[in-house]
Amino acid sequence: MPVPMIGLRVFFASPGGLDAERELFCRTIEEFNRKRAVDREFLFIPVMSGLLTGGQGRAQSRINAKLEECDYCIIMFWNQWGSPPGGDEGYSSGTEEEYYKAVGYAGDGKKPMDTVVLFFKQVSEGELKSPGEELRKVLEFKAKIGTSCQYIDFSGEEDLKEAIEKHLEEWLRCRERKDKLPKGPPRDVLDYEKADPE
Repeated sequence: MPVPMIGLRVFFASPGGLDAERELFCRTIEEFNRKRAVDREFLFIPVMSGLLTGGQGRAQSRINAKLEECDYCIIMFWNQWGSPPGGDEGYSSGTEEEYYKAVGYAGDGKKPMDTVVLFFKQVSEGELKSPGEELRKVLEFKAKIGTSCQYIDFSGEEDLKEAIEKHLEEWLRCRERKDKLPKGPPRDVLDYEKADPE
């Protein structure tokens, strides 16, 4: 029998080179929903640019519109900075724009966005000694935001999975403390067909 769920959207943003981490993000959310969220009447929904359909206008603007609807955001960097998103706001990569947009939404008070988390995948010593232009931009950004924002360094999939799970649990407990009344506009209430336990 379908169980009513409160849907909480988690946006994942990253430049190229992190396909495995994007897949891990989706798998971790799916597993967390099954084992820990559904029984508490919540469902985390992964959202990322690769899952969005095309359309007219600037692609990054369509991505931002989806980001604006989300409750949480995970931004991840490694050794690539990404491509310029176009537009006249002066961002040099789409992921940079997504980070600053998400931070703005979180500080708005009227948007669903609650938390933005930054992850940095560990770079090899060789790359650090002689970074190319892309990595230099990542390192400069990390140094810049490090004075005003906490971030998480990780080296492998186990580290990343554990950190994502920790944040999902923290976000879930926060929502439960708010008596299941999410911040901002009304959120989706979903009918979730609970799978039989394995």
